Amino acid sequence: MNRLEYGEYSATRKAKGKRQKAKVYYNSLSACINVLTLMRSAIVGRTS
Repeated sequence: MNRLEYGEYSATRKAKGKRQKAKVYYNSLSACINVLTLMRSAIVGRTS
């Protein structure tokens, strides 16, 4: 494996890692929004 190949390889690995992090962040964010929505609907349901 020459240096150029290695550079490309590590670059794609970095990009994959970033994508993975973004996915995890997005999943936790949507989970948080789901919980907030559930809580809000529970509160609204109780008051009405």
